[in-house]
Amino acid sequence: MSSEQPNLLKNEIHTTFDSSIIGGGTFQTRISALEDAYPTTNSQNKHMYKHIIRELNRKLDKFGFADQIVQPIDAGFSPLDTSYASFFTSGQTFWNWTDVGRNGSIGLKLDLQVTQATDVYWNGAENDKDTYAVGRNTKQGTWTSTEVFSTPLNRRISMSDPGNVETFQVLGVSGARFSGDLNLSGFTGLKNFFCDRQDIKSLNLDTTNNTLYRTVFVFMMWLIIILLALFLILLIAENLGDCFCIIMILLVICQI
Repeated sequence: MSSEQPNLLKNEIHTTFDSSIIGGGTFQTRISALEDAYPTTNSQNKHMYKHIIRELNRKLDKFGFADQIVQPIDAGFSPLDTSYASFFTSGQTFWNWTDVGRNGSIGLKLDLQVTQATDVYWNGAENDKDTYAVGRNTKQGTWTSTEVFSTPLNRRISMSDPGNVETFQVLGVSGARFSGDLNLSGFTGLKNFFCDRQDIKSLNLDTTNNTLYRTVFVFMMWLIIILLALFLILLIAENLGDCFCIIMILLVICQI
């Protein structure tokens, strides 16, 4: 539960002029985190969110990030009632992108291996989720539009327990090329990651807590140590025969 003060957050948004912060998505995350302490089911809280989100929308528009504005909004950048469900998502949002303005269906198939049952909210909504059982299984989310829309629509996928995911693989995309921002900072148990989406704008990977990163880092460190050891051996070996024998011994040790 967030302990942040909504009015202070609104003032911070108003006084922020760093485009990397405004377009970085952190303000959206912090606003969403307020929902536990200030639920949108309360009319007064909804009025408060209207002012905070309006301030954010104005900054997003001014600094060239209008595609991040959660639609629909009115002429003054205030969110309409129908946009709150898209803004306040269930679980932890890990993928944000914007649909292009065309009709048809878009599908995304995720293959996950989880250690505990984990819910994926395809539209950030409780009534549109799939549960991934323990083990490895595949499910697909589908977004359908019956008409060409003039304003691109923001989409989000969130997850209840990303720390339970060991394997994350994008098996297939139909109807579009998915882009946007993929945030894996909450996937602290991730060991395998496969995604060929070349138009991902950014991939946020927690380099401190993520198992996948630690595995690669440790491997590279050992590789550097072995190469340095071989180099030192080449320097101190009296002849090539001795050097060859020592190298073979090290290789055997590494295999063990």
